[in-house]
Amino acid sequence: DHHLMAVGPSQCLQALQDVHVRERTVLDIGTGSGVLAIAASLLGGVNVRGIDDDEDAIHAAWDNLALNPAAIVTLSLPPPRSTPCCTT
Repeated sequence: DHHLMAVGPSQCLQALQDVHVRERTVLDIGTGSGVLAIAASLLGGVNVRGIDDDEDAIHAAWDNLALNPAAIVTLSLPPPRSTPCCTT
């Protein structure tokens, strides 16, 4: 029997600590505010990248990254699609 559960930021941050990201590459897809990518970097992750298709989210992530100068994170929008994903 499976139940859907909401996962909050504190559970995600705990999960980052539990999986030991030190010296591991970390990709945060749908980074939003960038908090998880920043935390991964501060926990020792290397080549940490945050990607989001929302420009406002990337700007918010840049603002949060500026507040955490010890974090090294690459933030970006995904590359544009060369072909449509769906046809009607």
